[in-house]
Amino acid sequence: MFGNPRPRCTARPPSSKPELEADRPNLVWSWASHHKLKGPVRGVYYLLYVIIDIFSREVVHWEL
Repeated sequence: MFGNPRPRCTARPPSSKPELEADRPNLVWSWASHHKLKGPVRGVYYLLYVIIDIFSREVVHWEL
């Protein structure tokens, strides 16, 4: 009860960022949803979702 309340944790190895590679179009897509657009009424917002092909950097699909 009065001993060490938590066991010591072992250190994790540093994690690396995932790298996406594509050698042709339509192979790997990425998406973003951080675009907040103002609506017609105060306090109303729309979120814009965008899907992008990482090889050609073209928008594959978008949706409000």
